[in-house]
This record gives sequence, structure tokens and C-alpha cells, in this order.
Amino acid sequence: MRCVQLCVLLFCAVLTGGVAWAQAPVELWELTRVADGVYAAIGKNGAFGNCAVVINRDDVLVVDGSMRPSWARDLVLQIQRMTDKPVRYVVNTHWHPDHTQGNQAYLEAYGPGVEFIAQHLTDEDITGKELPYIQQTIADLPGQIAKMEKSLAEGKDAEGKPLAETARAGLEKQIADQRAYLAQLQQVRIPPDADV
Repeated sequence: MRCVQLCVLLFCAVLTGGVAWAQAPVELWELTRVADGVYAAIGKNGAFGNCAVVINRDDVLVVDGSMRPSWARDLVLQIQRMTDKPVRYVVNTHWHPDHTQGNQAYLEAYGPGVEFIAQHLTDEDITGKELPYIQQTIADLPGQIAKMEKSLAEGKDAEGKPLAETARAGLEKQIADQRAYLAQLQQVRIPPDADV
């Protein structure tokens, strides 16, 4: 908990544009230097959300774990390109999926020495809100995907109107994305020991 307030203030400054950013192109995350050793990770190329990366003297702190384990793995690779210091702290500012569902990637990359920092209400919300949300999403997504596939097969949107070529391509991409998300969601483990 020792660095939570500083990290949350820094993260808020980054999100509100309170700091001038230097741009650097990357894969799923655009890492933008906001201060010495401090970076905003802005999702792009299909990833959405924001994280912060703080490179300390001996280790790295990440604010918010990302929406998907694969997105967090991509951020881990980008961090590893910047430094050989290990991620030792992941701050979860709150329970929403885009802040916690990628947490396991840090354990996979750096082992059990990673410490997840959150205030006690976040832990309660993960158990009481997020885990049920994940279970409900796993139950609902196959039906949603089936509706999209039916729409695509029939060539009509939800209102029965013919799909334009751009709409077809968008629907195909959405179906693939939702299938990939479902596969990942079925494997999500919100550290240290949550089971979906």
C-alpha cells in the first residue's frame, strides 16, 4: 500500500492529460514517457484501456493489469524491452475487467514474488462483483456469438436490413474478437488464487 497514493495520482494525471507526452510506436500499447522512468501505456491495435508503468531503481510497478491476459503479456514484453528489472508490483485501482483480468500475465512472467496492491474494497469487489461478472460473461458470450454468426450467414443486421460489405467485415472481426475473448476469459485467474 505504500505507493498506491502516488501511483493513483500519477495515473490520474496521465489520463487527464496533465503531463506532456513524447510518442513512441509499439504493438498493442503505445508507451509514452511522462517523467523519468514513468510511462503511460495506452491501448491500441485492438487493445483498449490504459496502464501505467513505473521503472524504479530495483523493480517495476504497473498500474492496472489490463483487460486480457494476452494484452498484459504484450505489455510485459514491451516492459522487458525497456528494462531487465522485474515487475514486482501491480496496483489494481478498482475491480473492473480492464484493470484486473490481465493480472495473471505478471505472475506468469515474474513468478510468485509479484505483489498485487489494492485497497480492501477492491478485493471485496473482485470477489463479489468481478468473479460473478466473468462467470455470467462466459455463459452469455456463446449466445451472442451465435446471433452474430446467424446475422452474418443471413447477410442481414439485427433489424433485417442487408449488411453492407464494410458491416460484414466488421461483424466478422467482432465474431473473431469475441471468440478470442471467450477463450481467454475461460482461462482468467485473478491472482493470487481466484477460480472462475
